[in-house]
Amino acid sequence: MAGHIVVERLQCAGTDEQQVRVMVNERLQSVPGCEGGEGDGICGLGEFERVVKGRWTDGGFCDVCAPGNEGCVDGISFYQ
Repeated sequence: MAGHIVVERLQCAGTDEQQVRVMVNERLQSVPGCEGGEGDGICGLGEFERVVKGRWTDGGFCDVCAPGNEGCVDGISFYQ
């Protein structure tokens, strides 16, 4: 059994604001803690980053999930 998770970075024509939309098994998911999502699953990129970073209170991903792994990547660079 497997799941399919997609995090899309969106930008509508005529605006500089970038947004994020999360799909799980082809269904739109709201982002808990994202203000202004209105239940449509779309979150501003800055707000999404704030929510995700706020989840890592005990250190970064590598500190929590892969301590000692020198090859671990501790960031979401493709959002920048």
